[in-house]
Formats: sequence, C-alpha cells, structure tokens
Amino acid sequence: MPFASQRGLALLGTGAIAGLLSINRIATTSRYATNAQALAQSAIDRILAVPFSTTGPPPAELDPGTTTLPGVPIYVDPASGNVVLTGTVQTTLTDVSRPIVPGALPPPLRHARVSVTYFAAGKNHNFTLQTVRAAD
Repeated sequence: MPFASQRGLALLGTGAIAGLLSINRIATTSRYATNAQALAQSAIDRILAVPFSTTGPPPAELDPGTTTLPGVPIYVDPASGNVVLTGTVQTTLTDVSRPIVPGALPPPLRHARVSVTYFAAGKNHNFTLQTVRAAD
C-alpha cells in the first residue's frame, strides 16, 4: 500500500475514533440529565400524591421549609451495579396561601421547588421543577 493511502487511512481512523468518543460523551451527558430530571419528577410526584384536605392542618410532608439530600445516586452502572454519579436533591416548600374572602381563612396552597444538582464532565449541572399544590 502506498504511503499516501496509509496516511489517509490513518486520518480516517483517527477521525472515526474522535467522532465515536464525542458521541459517547454526548450520550453520557444526556443519560445523566435524563436521570436528574426523573429524580426531580419523582419528588414532585410524591408531593402531589400526599393527601391534602381543606379541613384540618396540612400534612407534615407539606410543611414549609427546605430539605437537602446529598449523595443521591444519579446514575448506577447497569452492568456492575456501581454508583457512577451522585448528586444533591433540594426540595423547598413555601406556603403561598392567600385569603380570597376578607376575614376568612385562606385555602391552603403550597409552592414546591425541587432542584437536582450534580458535577459531571468538569461542570456543575442543575435541573429544577416546580409545582403548586392545593388541597384535594
């Protein structure tokens, strides 16, 4: 094989490998982001599923405040079962009840904000979901 053909083949191979590595990096970043989104959605779903009556006090799970959970697994390798990436889930509940009729008790209303943060590929990443939870 002539030298020029070998060089061309080497360049083609190098370009193909670089392309595959780039695709792998993008897929990994996407996988982490999808899992962070799923964690945030799961937390929102738990907030929306708590029974919340207009009579009596709101449940303790909906008390205003911030809860921070560090070290939450974001990605677990399916082959080995090892945790590859962890992050922090922060949930903030705020009472946003407002009186509708002057002098009457306001209907209970909570604003929930769930943020999942993690560090991957040399950068901090954050995914946030919000909802408002009224009484059932």
